[in-house]
Amino acid sequence: MMVSDKQHETIKRLLDESASCPGDVVEVGCNEGSTSELLAEWINGSGRSLHLFDSFEGLPEESGYGGLMAAGQAVLEDRIATKTGSPELPSFVHVYPGWFVDTIPSGLPDRIAFAFIDCDVFESMIDSVPEVEARLTGVMAIHDYTHDRWGAGVRRAVQSMCLKFEIEDGMAIVRGPGC
Repeated sequence: MMVSDKQHETIKRLLDESASCPGDVVEVGCNEGSTSELLAEWINGSGRSLHLFDSFEGLPEESGYGGLMAAGQAVLEDRIATKTGSPELPSFVHVYPGWFVDTIPSGLPDRIAFAFIDCDVFESMIDSVPEVEARLTGVMAIHDYTHDRWGAGVRRAVQSMCLKFEIEDGMAIVRGPGC
């Protein structure tokens, strides 16, 4: 499911809440980049980096939704460049194409002030969320927690990790020790 306008407003508020927390900003599961644009706009000029993770091949085969929701890396990069007024992808944005199990462990920054997780399926959640949580100083928003189609796998993953969270606008919100 795409991120709604109301959820984008909640994300903006959570970004502001995490502004005093040390670290960079991470998005896991970018699809076409609507939230990536929002994150890049917020970070632009802040001295923080934005780390974007996506397979750009859709969802993993073992999820039962193999290939579904694939968007090209060039689409994402063009949207961010346009949003930030840059002729190309700004240097503070780092894109990690590939499966989360391969890219997350080595690509994540040491400290994460804000993370937006939109993995859609159990397998991808398990491959990414524990790594993000271990570095979280601020806030992590997990999309689709209450969604009819994607929520079952997302909920099962969140519950299996015993995360302490609250639900807001259909997202599971996890706060790290810094907020």
